Amino acid sequence: MFVFPFPEQTLFNEAYCRDISIKTRTSLDIKRRNGDFVGAFPVYGYMKSEENKNLLVPDPYASRVVQDIFRMRLDGTSALRIATVLNSMGILSPLAYKKNNGFPYAKHGYADKEDCKWSATTIIRILQDETYIGTLVQGKQGTPHFKIKQMEQRPASEWIRVADAHEPLVAKQDFDLVQRIRRIDTRTAPKQDTVYLFSGILICGCCGSRMTRKTNRVKDKEYHYYYCPTGKKHGCTHPVMLKESDLIACVKESLKGYIDNVSCLQTILDGISQSSINQALVNEYTAHIAVNEQQYEQALEYKARLYENLISGTISKQEYTDYKVKYTRDAENAKDSIRLLQEKLADVLENRSERNRWISHFTQFSTMETLDRKAIVHMIQSIRVIGKKELEITFTYEDEYKKAVQLVQLAVQEKQRRVG
Repeated sequence: MFVFPFPEQTLFNEAYCRDISIKTRTSLDIKRRNGDFVGAFPVYGYMKSEENKNLLVPDPYASRVVQDIFRMRLDGTSALRIATVLNSMGILSPLAYKKNNGFPYAKHGYADKEDCKWSATTIIRILQDETYIGTLVQGKQGTPHFKIKQMEQRPASEWIRVADAHEPLVAKQDFDLVQRIRRIDTRTAPKQDTVYLFSGILICGCCGSRMTRKTNRVKDKEYHYYYCPTGKKHGCTHPVMLKESDLIACVKESLKGYIDNVSCLQTILDGISQSSINQALVNEYTAHIAVNEQQYEQALEYKARLYENLISGTISKQEYTDYKVKYTRDAENAKDSIRLLQEKLADVLENRSERNRWISHFTQFSTMETLDRKAIVHMIQSIRVIGKKELEITFTYEDEYKKAVQLVQLAVQEKQRRVG
């Protein structure tokens, strides 16, 4: 005999399930926001700490493989070639490695191939994973309701990101550089495992198209050129064909000059005491904060007077609405600026500023004899070809360079002020 539950009992059970679901979700969200790892399967390259199961620590073997993957990509090796190299060396793919060592893995999760070999897809997925710079990204999936068990993907805006949650395997600057390489045109050269030297970086100064490499053969000799594929027929009024050897010589000379400038800047910065730099920055940020605080108070004051002006007939209802929106926006902008400046000020006061780290990305090439892909992607954002003898080179970290120059100027001004 089947006994139907009372409606009150059914409602009680549903309320209980909902309550448990809410508490569980809340507890997990708190852990995620605290930087605790709550997943079942650590990403390849990491393992759970023996002392703290919510903390990821580098896997002694797999972490080195991940670092090698990033190094090879920065050297210009394609994702497919990296996978081929790893397979030829007998290095187990992430899934095979976990299976072979008895580590937990998703039974119905992602696998590139049935034979568990490395593939370009696996390499690309690793190169895009923020986990390797110490950032824990969780909450990508979830159920919309406690009654629904089917997992669904959440929008990126709802993911929970916590920086410095664990030890990074890759420097953030290298990770960002890999992402930039991925965005530019890096098609592999025919019958080669690496991309062309200037692939995705050389731009026509006339129409903005990315220039293409061309090879001409004359009497068993090869001559390489770069040209604009748009051409006059399709709107490029001044297309330029540039010989690769001339381009390499010009870029190499420009890079050497820029590296010398950066090295000189480093010498000057090293000669300035940290306390002088800190004091100069404190003075600068404090002054900017004071100006923004004044703008914030002014916007609030103007906003407070609006209603009186509306009642007195000084402004119309439409003007009241427009001005209210404007002053609200001005106040919010000033408040955001104050918050950012206070964070920078706190960095200086706590001596957490890493002002010179970017310089090493240039000085490591100070003894460069030949120009290679690694040097290009590390030091150059783009090269605009204005003419056969005119290039416009945009270097990486130009903002950091300008800030460093400004820093020197501030320190000098501070020193003069003290002397005066």
